[in-house]
Amino acid sequence: MSFDILTTLERIWSNTPQKSMLVCDHGSLNFADFQRALGEYLEVLKAYNPKVVALIGDNRCEWVFTDIACQVLDITFLPLPGYFTPAQIQHSLESAGADLLLIEQGFASAFAGTNVGELGCYELFALSSSHRAQLPPHTAKITFTSGSTGDPKGVCLSKNHQWQVAESIKSVIDLPIERHLCILPFATLLENVAGVYSALLHGATVVIPGLASLGFKGSSSIDFRCLVEKVSLVQPGSLITTPELLRGLIVAAESGWPVPDSLAFIAVGGARVSSGLLARAKAVNLPVYQGYGLSECGSVVSLNSPNGNLEGSCGKILPHVKVSIEDDEVMVQGATFLGYANQPQSWHQDKIATGDFGEINDGYLNILGRKSNLLISSFGRNINPEWVESELLSSPLIAQAFVFGEEQPYCVAAVLPSKAEFAEQLETAIASSNQNLPDYAQIKRFFILPQAVTPVSGLMTANGRPRRAALKQFLQSNIDSLY
Repeated sequence: MSFDILTTLERIWSNTPQKSMLVCDHGSLNFADFQRALGEYLEVLKAYNPKVVALIGDNRCEWVFTDIACQVLDITFLPLPGYFTPAQIQHSLESAGADLLLIEQGFASAFAGTNVGELGCYELFALSSSHRAQLPPHTAKITFTSGSTGDPKGVCLSKNHQWQVAESIKSVIDLPIERHLCILPFATLLENVAGVYSALLHGATVVIPGLASLGFKGSSSIDFRCLVEKVSLVQPGSLITTPELLRGLIVAAESGWPVPDSLAFIAVGGARVSSGLLARAKAVNLPVYQGYGLSECGSVVSLNSPNGNLEGSCGKILPHVKVSIEDDEVMVQGATFLGYANQPQSWHQDKIATGDFGEINDGYLNILGRKSNLLISSFGRNINPEWVESELLSSPLIAQAFVFGEEQPYCVAAVLPSKAEFAEQLETAIASSNQNLPDYAQIKRFFILPQAVTPVSGLMTANGRPRRAALKQFLQSNIDSLY
């Protein structure tokens, strides 16, 4: 049975008709306002009758209208991240067979299409392509997870799957949260499903500031002063962060920023989080809970919560999925993606091999590292670089760390200090981290990165995971100089 979005939202929100459902930079909307705005989007999209609608734009209420309208009309929705290159966007549009493109006014348009009108803040472009896309039946959303210089891969998700994940998250958190503040781009599935959907099911107001007002400058940097000011102003009950964003909040709190009493739940995911970083968060009263997931599984598979928090783990396995360990690899069943766009051989998989090493302890999942990232030293020792990096990132002096050592006698690291003046203290910080590592995994030599590694460079995903092959190639001469 198909999930009935409108009936579900009416059941939850009609009892509080004056409560703000969505809050954006230009105002707030209660449920009646939402229904009227959604009606306009439904009417316009019906008139154009597209099969696949693509959207490029900032976080705003109109993004949510488009997403939900597409689901109501059974139109496939293709949100695209602003950090994609024009070539990657063109590849994504063609791979998905997009025939209508919504671009927020002010965003550059360099795509072959005919301007056919406007809808709210969006310009509408009719697209044509010689490529006939192959999509699994019931594809409601396509999320492209790659930000590398190669062609991205389209993960196809059903409507039921997305809302099933959101409902599962809601049931696990089970807190009286009044406001959720969105601080990740909506093109990132994590904020879309675990943030917006789950909050709406919870009856919580979704606060949607533009990314620039949060301090984001493109996709390459962030002014944390703006971010913490927004958190203080909104007084949210929940946030979703990446390890990098969490680190900025921790530093602000350690420097005297008063953490709002309203904050009850901060989820962190996207990359491995060190126990040291979580301990620092706890020390400054940041209620941080680690989770784990991947786009192919609707973005969240396991999550710690106030009702079940095992330190050091990636959380309790959510009730809608089954997780097992086969040959040390995490396997997921029960609620998974439909397949990849234009890859029929990937459709209808019963079990997903995640590519992550892991273990299960009393229902809690612990991720040990990426299978493909395993380093094997010249002494034959297996080393997960994420493990070593998490120890390095426990230090407040280190903002970024990337470990290398394949077929070498010892490990080396590329390191970025949190502040330029910390550069002279890095050797001491690394020595301290080494005390928590066995000899074969310790960092023997390092070099300082000239600048931060960001998604816009193609060397990192939007969630903060390094693209190791590309990063190693980019830094090869620096790495070689350490051996």
